[in-house]
Amino acid sequence: MKRIYVLGKTLTLLWGVLAAPALLHAQTPVGTAFTYQGQIKQAGEPLDDTADFEFSLWNDPNSVDPGDQVGPTVAADNVSVDNGLFTVILDFGASIFTGDARWLEIAVRSPAGGGGFTTLSPRQELTPAPYALYALSGPGSGLYWAATGDDIYNTNAGNVGIGTTSPGSKLDVDGHVRISSGSILSLDGSAVENYLEHVGDGLSTIGTPGLTIRGDEFVSVSCGPGGEVIHIDEYGIVGIGMDNPSSTLDVNGRVESSSGGFRFPDGTTQTTAASGDGHSLDAADGDPVDALYVDNDGDVGIGTPSPSYPLHVEGAGSGIAYVRNNGASGTALRAKASETAVSAEGGTIGLDAFVEAPDGYAVYAFNEGVSGNSYGVFAETASPDGTGVYGRAYDSSLFDSTNIGVHGRADGDAYATGVYGEATNTNPDGITYGVRGVSAEGTGVRGENQATGNYGCLGRDNAGVHGSGAGYDTGVRGSSANGNGVSGDNQTSGNYGILGSAQYGVEGHGSSVGGYFEDTDDSSHAYVGSGGLGIEASGWFAGGRFEDSGGSGYAFVGYADLGIDANGYEAGGHFYDLDDLGYAYVGYGDRGIEAEGIETGGYFGDFNDSGYAYVGYGDLGIDANGDEAGGQFENTANGSITYVADGLDGTGISAYGPTAGGYFVDQDGSGYAYVAYGDRGIEAKGSEAGAYFGDTDGSGDAYVAWGDTGIYARGSDAGGYFKDTDGSGLAYVGYYDRGINAYGNTSGGYFVDLTSGVWSDVAYGTAKIYSNASCYFVQNHPEDPGAVVVYAAPEGNEVATYTRGTARLVNGRARVPLGETFKWVTNPDIGLTAHLTLRGDAPGLYVESLTTAELVVREVGGGTSDVDFDYIVYGLRIGFEEVGIVQEKEREAYIPSMADHRTLYERRPELRDYNALERFKRMRAAAGQTQPLDLSASQALRDAIVEFDPAVHSLDDRRELEASEPIEMGEDRPSEQRPYPPERVEPNDTELAELRDRVETLEALVTRLATSQNGGER
Repeated sequence: MKRIYVLGKTLTLLWGVLAAPALLHAQTPVGTAFTYQGQIKQAGEPLDDTADFEFSLWNDPNSVDPGDQVGPTVAADNVSVDNGLFTVILDFGASIFTGDARWLEIAVRSPAGGGGFTTLSPRQELTPAPYALYALSGPGSGLYWAATGDDIYNTNAGNVGIGTTSPGSKLDVDGHVRISSGSILSLDGSAVENYLEHVGDGLSTIGTPGLTIRGDEFVSVSCGPGGEVIHIDEYGIVGIGMDNPSSTLDVNGRVESSSGGFRFPDGTTQTTAASGDGHSLDAADGDPVDALYVDNDGDVGIGTPSPSYPLHVEGAGSGIAYVRNNGASGTALRAKASETAVSAEGGTIGLDAFVEAPDGYAVYAFNEGVSGNSYGVFAETASPDGTGVYGRAYDSSLFDSTNIGVHGRADGDAYATGVYGEATNTNPDGITYGVRGVSAEGTGVRGENQATGNYGCLGRDNAGVHGSGAGYDTGVRGSSANGNGVSGDNQTSGNYGILGSAQYGVEGHGSSVGGYFEDTDDSSHAYVGSGGLGIEASGWFAGGRFEDSGGSGYAFVGYADLGIDANGYEAGGHFYDLDDLGYAYVGYGDRGIEAEGIETGGYFGDFNDSGYAYVGYGDLGIDANGDEAGGQFENTANGSITYVADGLDGTGISAYGPTAGGYFVDQDGSGYAYVAYGDRGIEAKGSEAGAYFGDTDGSGDAYVAWGDTGIYARGSDAGGYFKDTDGSGLAYVGYYDRGINAYGNTSGGYFVDLTSGVWSDVAYGTAKIYSNASCYFVQNHPEDPGAVVVYAAPEGNEVATYTRGTARLVNGRARVPLGETFKWVTNPDIGLTAHLTLRGDAPGLYVESLTTAELVVREVGGGTSDVDFDYIVYGLRIGFEEVGIVQEKEREAYIPSMADHRTLYERRPELRDYNALERFKRMRAAAGQTQPLDLSASQALRDAIVEFDPAVHSLDDRRELEASEPIEMGEDRPSEQRPYPPERVEPNDTELAELRDRVETLEALVTRLATSQNGGER
């Protein structure tokens, strides 16, 4: 890097040089630019080159706070420096030099046009020049201003303009003028009588008309002999035609509005005077008269001149009074009184309330009385066909509607009532209802309580609660959170507590039970909808009895020690699915159970769900599963035992016998197999192979001990398939054109070298290979047949891309396209870096612009060379910008063991010269660095990471099978060691479709293979 020194001369000398020529032109104003000269030295010698400069002014010699810089930064580019000397013209403007001290900071770079700027230190202090001192102390030497003592005056014979370039008076001001003291100010220059004079704390006029302003008392305007016209005192009280106003506006005379009228605080404008007795207000157009009337008692009438109430409204039409609340919450009309708050009569609707809020109330009534016969809402009718309270719920939707005609809610802590209906008819032939609900599709009466002990609907009469519904309606429906949904209590013998007549006589819902029925002697009772039970019943004889009316069949439920005791002419019981897909006869002829179903013939499960079996399940006679085994078969005579799906051993079949675990033989004697025969797991022999495994459709097969091959396997999909039991990992061997095709939830595969400590995950997260080792390529050594060359891939803290090449400057400029593919894989916004290397004689290169599509290169200093150069551009791979550099440890990631390399050097020491450490030592020696190489820091870092030592460390995380004790024949097997069996998972529609597609593919491949095989031979 160049070190640049600047020796700047002080401005005292430089400005002194400029003063002499300025005297030759006394009438020419001095500009704001000045000349600055300096000297640059490089390595102690004067510089001969070009340079770029940046000059800035500061109010402090050392501060780096940007707020301490004064004015702009002035640039001087491509300045010629001859024998170290340079000259520049600087112009910081006229407002910079205010008399305060200033320091000049200089930044320079050379040669011009390339590289960064070097800021020089210290800053140069600017001192006054003789011309500036002369301008401040002299009389102006013929200029426009002169000084006499402490006074300064203008010597110009013409006018002086402030804010204007063409003054029309001795002093012409275009703008505001402030006078803090003084006595006389000419207003227009034409009359001596009209002026303002400073008097005390205000101004007063001499002559007429005049204006008097007393700063602490009043403002007075007088006009001619009429005296004072406007008077404003110190409190803002305004008098017109008087000097002693008593109101905010006091007028001595008539106030007239020729147009526009008078505007009131509520925003209304009055253009005509009100008429009448002074207590009424007519409509704007005069009709009607007395639209608003207030009598002597303060009663307000709207639509009536004789109000009878504090607010009396009369009118005709669909609505007389309208109150609307436009807010999201609140109350449109609130009335409170000890007797009647709101009284409405006449027409067809006394009171019409409409609310659009989803959770609002059209009418909300609350009686605050804590005693007495008080009502929230009391409605009565005198008509024999009238209705005291009529609630109608309307909703065009069908079963999703929750509208309620009348909703009663009781929130009290004792015997509160949501809806109370009282019938006083004493005629036994009369039909009077305390509460009557009639509905075609909805709910006639719905009672809902929110507190324990309350009632949704409580009826006490000949019929406590009577509900009648048609179609799918419910006669009486009660819903309760804690209390009783519907409680019917009859007071007269022979009547009904609850009588329901509908498709559902009584429908009950509750948080505990839907309903509760009890015999009067407490010997039997039944819960309806109790927990997960439809009906829970108990009695001294049986839980329940169900009998055919003909007497041919009956069943006791909860009968002594029997769950169900049933008897019938055809069968003990018949169970039938409503969709005709499954049925079962119990005690049917000579069969205990005869069952058939679309899924299985039967299903048997242990109460704790640990064991179950499907009978007649798909193509299986029995599909069984259990904690201990799917099934157990035992020969009691010779001690042979077979477990099917043995949980403890994890085997499909676990068999024991005095000779072998199992023996399988072909009927003609040509092939046989012993299972667990002596020390052999399986001993098998056949005329063609020891064993053969084939898929039933012939698409896959495997030979064991087939000729000279241990295992020979092939299939239309793969040669072999291996899968973890939990389904998270699988591998295909010989999978189409691939040797191995592997999948897993964590990675495609995991490989470990237990000697060197190297491990690698393949297809792990965002990595192709995730490993604690480097990635290498290997090729034959071209000169040594006994060696190979091993190169490692570059590694960094980002996922990088690069492109490189050679280009040529033409007339000092080159546009280099980076190729189509680079922009497809590289982030276009961040991470771009370019490196340039000249192949010819030129002062230097710099990057003018760089994108993922193009690199533009220029020669420094505006040069025009034609020369070749090499370039390399690095980028950041798109989508990999947020890959974690430091991650949580999942396994040890040691430095791989270098033992193999050290052993290699012991055997062939000449190969050591090619490693990085030896090459670095030779480079140091060539550079003249003879001091011993200190490797203590690298050794400390290596020790912190730890180099793998197979004698100390272990990476073998393979699962070890749990050892189990051998079990003797006939011994009870320890069921507590058996794992819980996995839940049977049926394939969904998507998986079934994939299986069908795979079967079709396999069939096509089998056909092709069969055609291509010689004579169909395997």
